[in-house]
Amino acid sequence: MRILIVCNAYLPIIGGVEIAVHNIARRFQERQHSVEIVTARTYPHLPSKDIIQGISVTRIDFAPKSRFQRLAGFFKALWNSAGVVTRFQPDIVYIHFLAVHTLYFSILKMLMRFPYVLSARGNDVLIFPQESRIMNLTLRFSLRVADAVVFNSEFLCQAAMPLIYNIHAPIFIVGDGADLSEFENDDKAVIRHPFIFAMGRFVEKKGFDILIEAMSIINSSFPDLCLVLAGDGPERSKLEAMILAKGMTDRVLLTGFIGRDEIVRYLNGCELFVLPSRIEPVGIVNIEAMAARKAVVATRVGGVPDVIIDGHTGLLAEPTPESLAEKIIALLNDADSRARMGKAGRMRVEAHYTWEHIANQYLAIFEQVLKDYEHGKRNHNLPG
Repeated sequence: MRILIVCNAYLPIIGGVEIAVHNIARRFQERQHSVEIVTARTYPHLPSKDIIQGISVTRIDFAPKSRFQRLAGFFKALWNSAGVVTRFQPDIVYIHFLAVHTLYFSILKMLMRFPYVLSARGNDVLIFPQESRIMNLTLRFSLRVADAVVFNSEFLCQAAMPLIYNIHAPIFIVGDGADLSEFENDDKAVIRHPFIFAMGRFVEKKGFDILIEAMSIINSSFPDLCLVLAGDGPERSKLEAMILAKGMTDRVLLTGFIGRDEIVRYLNGCELFVLPSRIEPVGIVNIEAMAARKAVVATRVGGVPDVIIDGHTGLLAEPTPESLAEKIIALLNDADSRARMGKAGRMRVEAHYTWEHIANQYLAIFEQVLKDYEHGKRNHNLPG
């Protein structure tokens, strides 16, 4: 099968979408499928053509910044996208995360009639359609012409109902995964005191301010405990101000963005992992923490309860400092429960959330779409 994957960002940029696409693409290749990736050229210094770990990557400027350039840039991006499709001749075009790039390939779907699978992952459904009328119309149009639509959780599917209530394409749920081989190395990050670990972009929805407030409660019972926050983002200065105001500069470490090896070392070394999100479709970091055999304390929001089984692989809290602190303290006081939950989490990942398992689910969807295409079942979605 020839699979063209289109995403809004890819390596060397690091994030949830980038990690997911890379791992899925690698598993497709291991199964002898031909894979190419098209992504946005977010940074001009990155080449328009690249090969990353054996995968061909094309970067296209889907969103010219200048208003003067916008119309010419639109047609140039459409032309470049069509060129990739013409050259690669994919059996399937798969869109992972529905951002501005989706419009170009939805238009090409109308013109070139290729099998087309869309996958919504979070902000593309929860935020973009509310913030931008253009994105709302783009998603509605794209979902109408798709041959299959994938969501990463039941929660996200339900949240997208205003967009998908009248589409004809079949809908599937496929989550995210973890690379178990990353967590075979038992190297641990060592800092002066025991620590809990959290990571993600420093944005309001991730709730790191809630976690810092919770730490001020937790430290009254565990004065030597530290919090390590890995990541960065627009709320960093706000978080730094909170840490300073609470006199916790020696108890909270902001690492900035760190590489995969260092993430694994912090996961291996922490007492437990925390995800304090206000909004979270799934939380791939929860899966990675479980792969590292760590108990998880996460907020009971979005699709998180689909992954974290309360009392079995971790504890679910409300997105408040008091609730989060209560659950963290409960696990810090119970080493046996932390070990039991860590073991159960690893077993759950092995059974349901390896990238091999996730890739197999996608391939089954692609095969069904191709089978339906051969029988003409999907062509009625398109005019003409």
